[in-house]
Amino acid sequence: MFSFHSFSLSQQYNVNILKELCEVAIANKSLTINSVLSILFLADLHRANRLKESCIEYIDNNLKKIIETEEWNKFHDPNSPNFSAKLVSELSIRFARVLTLTRKI
Repeated sequence: MFSFHSFSLSQQYNVNILKELCEVAIANKSLTINSVLSILFLADLHRANRLKESCIEYIDNNLKKIIETEEWNKFHDPNSPNFSAKLVSELSIRFARVLTLTRKI
């Protein structure tokens, strides 16, 4: 919880080093199957690119479990289609990179 509170303060007072430290702490300690989409939403909202990348990587590695959660169902809310589209786009880019690397090998 401390990292989220500190993250908010870092944004409010524009303390970039604290923001970066919080991004790392949140990525290392708070990402779970049930929290990753909410954290990704906050990372996107606050332009926390490191945290956003960590979330997308976590989702990529745990997609089968994540789509079975209640959070995933909330994520598909018609009131926030842009966020859903961004995630699908990011995952598609990752998948395309993997396919490209696989073909080169």
